[in-house]
Amino acid sequence: MSLKSIPYWTCGFVVTISCLLKLLTINTKLYYSTDFEVHRNWMAITHSLPFREWYKESRNVWTLDYPPFFGYFEYILSQLAALVDPSMLSVDNINYSSYSTIAFQRLSVILVSDLVLAACTVFALAPAGSSRLVSGLVLSLFSSSLFLVDHIHFQYNGMLLGLLILAAALIDRGRIFFGAFVYMVLVFFKHIYLYAAPIFFIFCIRRFIVSSPLRTSLNRLVGLVLIVLGVSIVALVPLVLSGQFSTALSRMFPFGRGLVHSYWAPNIWALYLLGDRFLGKLLHVESGGMASSTGGVVQVTENLVLPNIAPGHTMIVSLVVYIPLLVLIWRRSHKIPLMAFVGFGNAICFMSGWHIHEKAILMVYYPLMVYAIGSERLKAEVWMLSVVACASLLPLLPQSEETCLKWILFATGATLDWIALGPFNFSHMCGFMLSLSFAPEVYRVFVHGFLMRGSKFEFLPLMMNSVVCAVILIVILARSFQLLRETRNSD
Repeated sequence: MSLKSIPYWTCGFVVTISCLLKLLTINTKLYYSTDFEVHRNWMAITHSLPFREWYKESRNVWTLDYPPFFGYFEYILSQLAALVDPSMLSVDNINYSSYSTIAFQRLSVILVSDLVLAACTVFALAPAGSSRLVSGLVLSLFSSSLFLVDHIHFQYNGMLLGLLILAAALIDRGRIFFGAFVYMVLVFFKHIYLYAAPIFFIFCIRRFIVSSPLRTSLNRLVGLVLIVLGVSIVALVPLVLSGQFSTALSRMFPFGRGLVHSYWAPNIWALYLLGDRFLGKLLHVESGGMASSTGGVVQVTENLVLPNIAPGHTMIVSLVVYIPLLVLIWRRSHKIPLMAFVGFGNAICFMSGWHIHEKAILMVYYPLMVYAIGSERLKAEVWMLSVVACASLLPLLPQSEETCLKWILFATGATLDWIALGPFNFSHMCGFMLSLSFAPEVYRVFVHGFLMRGSKFEFLPLMMNSVVCAVILIVILARSFQLLRETRNSD
């Protein structure tokens, strides 16, 4: 099906309803995190200071630590922000949050980030048919997880996820140069999208170079190399010439921040640290004044019993786990779309990488969601993934008065995703995963306050949420990978 045959009025209706509903939240007193100030300060830096000072400015603790293309994006936004409230663009106005600033920043997510995601989703799912396209738009724009992260917590993940989906879709359709260009631009918007670099590389080599005639292969290989080098040069040379390269690099790859974030992402290191804490209690080993991994602060910590993990160790684990996926790509790249492989590649880095943020779960969910919609495979697994993704992000709303909002988001997201992904077999496993993923939240509200009142275990609900969600993710991803390996026919 071509783009011309898609009922645009239906797509437009879904996008319009999404925008209107989100516009209603602008005037509410929703919680927003430090990321709101982060992006306001980045607009101020890029608007008020010359480029040579962007990565050196440090008056605000939230310094610019994304690649330069995102800085250019903030600069473009700042030109519009200057027409709304110039005071928000002063680097000295730390924690500035006038109503006009709040409205402008939230509108920038709704009218820029969400619309980019919608356009890229339309392009990626156009060949799947109109009904699947509408389902994909609903899953994208009405995702509780994305709403929580982008529209409450405040980020621009929708735009970046859209570019990731667009890059994979272009390459799946054989437009490898355009797809490679979009992917490289994405990497220099946000560097953690390097997670999928081995996937893009091996997939392109196997499908478009190794299996092609020699002359065609050489032309394609040279073209890809030129695109990678060209985009990298455009992004990095200004940093080198302005003397900011080393500073920018240290900010983008902060290996000194420790193995885990202050709120543990639900991955294998959450299980590892739980094991360390359990053994420490069992063997009566005290921290001895060392920084604790449950201190709620971003810092390097020391384990009590188990060996400490260094960045190199996480890289080795990720590469080892990557091997089966790369082998599968080499064997099945002509039968399985790149979109699915990208989701699993991001999952590997999310589950075993260094200092992973909990919000990176969206990088796993969105490519797999688009694959499931387009191929009719993994629908039950993707639904369970959407449920656990939302559950893992609920602690981003930490206030007790936000409990009702969190529960509504969780229930609405699970129901809407079930309708949009359907029909699929809602098995006992689906029901069990739904209940298990919400169990930490039930414990936090109804049990923890009574059993642990006045104790030093204030981090226990967060730990429980991370550990439970980590176990669920391992089960879901292992099951999904096995089903992917059993794929016999081309999608």
